[in-house]
Amino acid sequence: MKITFVLILIASVLMPFSSAYPAAEHNRTSKQKQQSSQTAENLSTTHHSIKINGKALAYTAAAGYMPIRNDANELTAKMFFVSYTKDGEQEVSQRPVTFAFNGGPGSSSIWLHLGALGPKRVLLAGDGTKLPKKYELVDNEYTWLEFTDVVFVDPVGTGYSRAADDTNAQQFYNMKEDVRAMGEFARLYVTNNQRWLSPKYIAGESYGTTRAASLADYMQNKCGMLINGLVLISTALNFELISYGQGNDIAYVTAVPSYTAAAWYHKKLPDKLQDDLHKALEEAHNWAITDYIQALARGSSLSEAERSKISEKLARLTGLSKTYVEQSQMRIPSYRYITELLRDSSYTIGLLDSRVKVPDISGVAEYPTHDPSLFIVEGPFTAAFNNYVRVELDFKTDLPYKAMSDTVNESWKWNQGQQGYVNVSDKLAEAMTSNEHLRVFVATGYFDLTTPWLSQEYTFTHLRINQALLKNITHKYYESGHQIYTAVPELKKLTKDVSVFFQQEQ
Repeated sequence: MKITFVLILIASVLMPFSSAYPAAEHNRTSKQKQQSSQTAENLSTTHHSIKINGKALAYTAAAGYMPIRNDANELTAKMFFVSYTKDGEQEVSQRPVTFAFNGGPGSSSIWLHLGALGPKRVLLAGDGTKLPKKYELVDNEYTWLEFTDVVFVDPVGTGYSRAADDTNAQQFYNMKEDVRAMGEFARLYVTNNQRWLSPKYIAGESYGTTRAASLADYMQNKCGMLINGLVLISTALNFELISYGQGNDIAYVTAVPSYTAAAWYHKKLPDKLQDDLHKALEEAHNWAITDYIQALARGSSLSEAERSKISEKLARLTGLSKTYVEQSQMRIPSYRYITELLRDSSYTIGLLDSRVKVPDISGVAEYPTHDPSLFIVEGPFTAAFNNYVRVELDFKTDLPYKAMSDTVNESWKWNQGQQGYVNVSDKLAEAMTSNEHLRVFVATGYFDLTTPWLSQEYTFTHLRINQALLKNITHKYYESGHQIYTAVPELKKLTKDVSVFFQQEQ
């Protein structure tokens, strides 16, 4: 994620639109051709096998474009996707299908695709905290293919997905049209592949969770397509909880436990706190939602003695100096925290993953120049995908793959004229209330400074749904960052937890 990106997750000169869609089709059976050629275009279908726990799992991969049309039946975009379906005797109507994407806005689906859910994953160094010396893809023994088919979709303007008319591409760069296009994609895919009776899931990460909550509501109300479950990774539903600014104290409150996690990892906490991560997080959590939030709410009415006491406690829990905390008026935004925590040793840490540290080149600048935890994944993932899609998936194109698009992100229209912070928790509440069988899995990383774990917890403890529906929400925590799967032990745990979540439906 470049710092200009609101969440996660190069502008290139594009080739003419028609050149992006090669004419060849590959290795496709007649039955598959009947199912997919009605709408999907330039589809390359290949067959593969992977060993999971010593057992072979055969699957079919399909990479191609889905034409998206408006109500007047005019072509507006072609959305690129890669689908994986498990081969076997199971009736397709009994096999779950999951639509997966990342966020940004402006991010392709490459991260979930090659990091966690797909049958291949990128090898990173240092348990996901360092840049690898070489780029390498390996079989992903933790793929979700064991329990669900998966369809990775690139939103318009990302990956290989493009608007039909470049001059009107910005029509997709807002929440409403983004959800409508994704909903139309899902409807077409389900229709063309005879999946209307299959259990349907949506998996999103970061801004992808914003999209997922809205998409579930859209598909149920506009498409008549009930959703069985949502998997929300590094959730961002209420942006007030993660937006630092004058008069919005809650974002500073929700960040504190994540600062404690970062300080613990880099051994900046006092001895008693340093001994046990989970005890330190519990103390930070309890203090943040009691003494700290009350102190910020009181503003200038705090006495000097009270201000000193709060500053000292905040410094203790964050690894910062009391002087710095006082100079910051007891309010520390994450973009300052990442350069301040290790300033004495001239290092900066990551926003997406505070475990990552690199030599600090920003000096005393107020804003960091980049996010090192994005840098260590962006190159390896992009290079690996460009090779993988051509060599193993046999999809040919000269179009540049936009892993992340600054153009989309910077052009994004938030709230479209409405005032206040983006908040789609009401969309999720409506979807769950309408469909009492809709279940939600929430995955949260302790070392994520982009969507801090308390901000995610706060969202779901304030969700306006009937108490009886709370049983439909499963919340799991991981010792990793925003991209939970970069730490292999946590990827393994994530897949196991999600597998249990899916099996509960059966």
